[in-house]
Amino acid sequence: MRSPVFLVCLGIVLAFPPPSAAQWEQTWGPAKPLAGALLVSGPRLYAGTKECGVFLSEDEGANWKMISGKIEHRSAAGLDTPPRVTCLALVGTDLYAGTEYGGVFRTRDGGVSWQAVNTDFGLEPLFRKLGVPPEVWISSFVVTGTTLFAGETDHGVYRLAETGEKWVSTGEGMPDDPCVISLAARGADLFAGTELGRVYFLGAADEEWRELPLELPEGTRVYALLVSGPDLFAGTGRGLFWTPDNGRTWKKTSRGLPEGAAIRALVARGPFLFAGIGDNGVFLSADNGASWMALNGGLFDLNIRSLAVGTNYLFAGTEGQGVWRFPLSALK
Repeated sequence: MRSPVFLVCLGIVLAFPPPSAAQWEQTWGPAKPLAGALLVSGPRLYAGTKECGVFLSEDEGANWKMISGKIEHRSAAGLDTPPRVTCLALVGTDLYAGTEYGGVFRTRDGGVSWQAVNTDFGLEPLFRKLGVPPEVWISSFVVTGTTLFAGETDHGVYRLAETGEKWVSTGEGMPDDPCVISLAARGADLFAGTELGRVYFLGAADEEWRELPLELPEGTRVYALLVSGPDLFAGTGRGLFWTPDNGRTWKKTSRGLPEGAAIRALVARGPFLFAGIGDNGVFLSADNGASWMALNGGLFDLNIRSLAVGTNYLFAGTEGQGVWRFPLSALK
């Protein structure tokens, strides 16, 4: 008679596709800069880096070119290096790059020219009045329909107005210094995660954000939020949490994940969920997050900062070795 432990382990094995000879491969592109932002659009892959701007691959990472050379950087906060690109978004054919202290930049011609789009972000009007470069710290983007939302670390979540030239606050309900670092959307409903261990919800018809009852120690960062069907996942500095009811109840889901893992990135593709973990690489779930297994064959840099899913590949942005890709065909 098989022991209960054996049967549990067998169930975990059967829940996942069999191990494959497929390996991660490093792409030609930004081989050294921290790749903290990835964005897929068909065969195109965009990568936002630390101090090296934005790169574009038009062949799923096989070849790359820098497209951010025309961003006019102005020194702010006493810093002379180009700001780190923290997030990327496409609205139609417009590409937006959110940066660590330089705000939002937009290109409408594939990177030939870029414009700063920071009007009415937080204290930007005051900086403009003083005639100095604004300090606008952008952490995250999410697009719903044709509307772009941005998490501004110090002042909450903003919506880009229909004119595309200024930003509008989404409403009250968060602390004065909310430290927003992650965003997700289900339809027109928004979710925001913070550095302070809080997750907030703004319904399509709401005027104020509402804190959800995810109980985390103060200061636990909510690095990533993922909407997958009816479920919402929160990747935090203390593991992965899941809610099936828009945040009313939460459960930690950690079987197979490293103890106390910092979940920095979350993406989904079909029946698979992928988690990028600082210092521990990429993990795969085939059962909606109930159990996980490492997916790190050939991956030399396990400090994952970003993930994106394309047609044929899963892409990972790393701390010091650029962008890597793994063939999704190996998971079928």
